[in-house]
Amino acid sequence: EALIGGAGAAAKAFSFSFWAKPTTWVDSVPGFITFGNQDRGLMFLGGGTGVADSRVMAFLDTGTSIGAVATAGQVAVDTWQHFTVTYPGGTSGTTKIYIDGSEVSYTSQPLGAPSVIATTDCVIGAGTINAGTTKCLAGNMVDVAVWDKELSAAEITEIYGAGYRVNLSNSSCQSSLLSWWKLGNGTGDSYDGTLADEVGGRPGTPTNFDAA
Repeated sequence: EALIGGAGAAAKAFSFSFWAKPTTWVDSVPGFITFGNQDRGLMFLGGGTGVADSRVMAFLDTGTSIGAVATAGQVAVDTWQHFTVTYPGGTSGTTKIYIDGSEVSYTSQPLGAPSVIATTDCVIGAGTINAGTTKCLAGNMVDVAVWDKELSAAEITEIYGAGYRVNLSNSSCQSSLLSWWKLGNGTGDSYDGTLADEVGGRPGTPTNFDAA
């Protein structure tokens, strides 16, 4: 909340990015990353499994809307893709979703006054909905990063790296990088112990992870 939260006109700008390779899932609305209780984050939106429901929603709780929804068919299953979500802060801008460096098309992209982020922990690889219900992502993720600014299209192209992982600490926007969890090859990473934060000193605790 203190870093990327805030409500209404005082809502802070933010971006988050990651690589993901989702597989066919069992939970109907698995999440990639969640802050609070659907206050900020990215999740799949659908009522079944697999490619037919491969829409993603970047949620930003405004009380009347829960975020921007991409049109179907932009997410590939069993394929690595790079995702970025941005928000400019305040109440006059929209949440944007980028996949592999390009902005998606939307079925909805509402404006609104964002709510604060609830005290629920940030969750990676799952969506926390309905005050604690967890919907887990089947697949792999790496390089989850959170930024305290709305990344520009040029910066998103840079961190996408033409389809290759990049060292985010050496990016042109590194001064706005709050946290970066490599998820597997970071210093001190362990799938059943600790997920190191390369820049922000906010280590994560893995739960129900498998070694890739």
